[in-house]
Amino acid sequence: MILKRREIILYNAIHRGYDINNLDEWCTKYLDDRRRKIEDRISVIDLDWTEFKLS
Repeated sequence: MILKRREIILYNAIHRGYDINNLDEWCTKYLDDRRRKIEDRISVIDLDWTEFKLS
């Protein structure tokens, strides 16, 4: 939850702080990928907690 919130905050910060119409290729790809992951509710980190022994 914390990482997803951070992802949304960074996405918004880039939109507010940069000229979206003149981004380089890396930034454009980054924003497109972040938007897709945010909209599709894809986890930032995919962990199977059943694999961890907590004893």
